[in-house]
Amino acid sequence: MISSVFIVLALRIVGMLLWLLTTLLLARLLPVAEFALTSLAINIILLFGALATLGAEVPVLRFGSSSWRDGQQDQFRGELRQGKQLALFGGLIAVLFMGGLLRFEVLHLNGLAPLAFMAIGFGILISGQIVVQRTALRSAGRVGEAVFAESFLRSFITLFLVGGAALLGQLSFGVALTAYLSALLIGWMLQLRSLSKLGLPRSTQAPVSSRVKFALSVWPGDAALVAFQRLPGVLIGFVTDLETAAVFLAAERVAQAGMFLIDAVRTVIGPTLAAAKEGERQQAISKGSAIMLGAGLVGALCTLAFGALFVHLLGNAYTNALPLIAILLIGQLSFTALGPTGIILNMYGQGKIRSLISVCSTTALCFVLLFVTSDIYHVALMYSAMIWIMNLLLALAIWRRLGRVTGLFSLNRTLLSATLKEVLETLTAKLRSKKTDTLSSKSLR
Repeated sequence: MISSVFIVLALRIVGMLLWLLTTLLLARLLPVAEFALTSLAINIILLFGALATLGAEVPVLRFGSSSWRDGQQDQFRGELRQGKQLALFGGLIAVLFMGGLLRFEVLHLNGLAPLAFMAIGFGILISGQIVVQRTALRSAGRVGEAVFAESFLRSFITLFLVGGAALLGQLSFGVALTAYLSALLIGWMLQLRSLSKLGLPRSTQAPVSSRVKFALSVWPGDAALVAFQRLPGVLIGFVTDLETAAVFLAAERVAQAGMFLIDAVRTVIGPTLAAAKEGERQQAISKGSAIMLGAGLVGALCTLAFGALFVHLLGNAYTNALPLIAILLIGQLSFTALGPTGIILNMYGQGKIRSLISVCSTTALCFVLLFVTSDIYHVALMYSAMIWIMNLLLALAIWRRLGRVTGLFSLNRTLLSATLKEVLETLTAKLRSKKTDTLSSKSLR
């Protein structure tokens, strides 16, 4: 698991840096209002694309991991096919929902044209498929390939196209959105290529139980968590002017860099938790919590350290973003301290209580954003407070329902020492391997 974490971390970090460079280019070269529109459009794609899966990725991860582990490739293909079909259905619903919002002028975003909404709808459909295919690759142990298309390639292609447009003097909101959608499409095709290499049968004869009911039972929790993370960056565009929204969106973009390492750990430990037998579950939870603690602290410290420099590079219009970054990072520390709470509940049959907690927390946050305050600093404070409350309730549910402890509550000196030793040994082995490869290359020359 540690080796996979290093691979994912490397891809996530490079992808994060490329995405921050893209953000820097857009903020410096686009008018503030167009930068806000671009960020809002991408946030809407990320939000509705994740919601559109209708929870299809959860059974693919839970049952696909065990099918692949047991060599049941026929069953694995059936799980993947069913997940993609459910995600496609959910994507069409999401697109129609977006169209309804446009038709009845619920969404107008001060000039976001109908053509842009059509492009966003396309992005939502592709994003839903990417989520399911990424999860299938994770279940098959191809974590690096799953993250490569999602983190590195998407960021690289977007930066390449945005940078090219900037050099030609053609950068605009429409061009930036087209660049992002092109990156999504290429990433989706690369995932299809990776899946084709798994050697799965072209058709499945094994009966696959319907996972729709299971997926829909956990979907509210996953949907609420995604909405919780993305809604402030979307709703802020409806309750404030675009210039103010741009400051918040810039701060959110930088603060999200601190989540890249945590997301990398989640990506790796999900299949491990799903495959763990009853007697191995607490050990898997504790080890995952230890790795998440280290990754989260490193991510938060690095983001805070470089946040000031990045805000300075964004320009004078974004100087008020720095305190927002600090406030948002405080909320993210709840994931660092309390571990992979949502994944644990989903993998061990407690998706309903997880859904209830997540939905209630997201509803409370939406109420605050829409009816209580539109001040961006108050929004950031309420967001961070609600993250802590939600994760504490999830950790309590793990203890009460499963008899397990997570996060800091599951750690001890022996475990931390063993995990740190494994991390150092893995890192040393990788460095030695790289050195050996370098020396071999030189000798061949």
